[in-house]
Amino acid sequence: MADKLLISASLISLVQVQRVEAWMVVLIVGRDLAITGLRGIAASQNVIIQANEFGKATMAAEVIAVFLLILNWPAVSVPLGRAVLAVAILLSLVSGVVYFQKFWRCINLAK
Repeated sequence: MADKLLISASLISLVQVQRVEAWMVVLIVGRDLAITGLRGIAASQNVIIQANEFGKATMAAEVIAVFLLILNWPAVSVPLGRAVLAVAILLSLVSGVVYFQKFWRCINLAK
């Protein structure tokens, strides 16, 4: 949870300084909130939905993107950081679909 908060706060701050588009951050933070909610619902039924490889790759790409976007070398780091963030968004969406599929297979909504 701490890593999600740190990345979210960093990305929101980067929107403020116009290094990142707001819609990109909304997608990432929205997915993180949705997955956290799904995991909470699953945990209430004693079901653990573990992180998958796409989720781990997403976090790695987000960390690299934030590092590049914070780096004060605009000619190279900002465009590269945005490209890495675009990859992170794609990975985030794929991992979100995988989490939702696991959730629907494991959860009894009648409880």
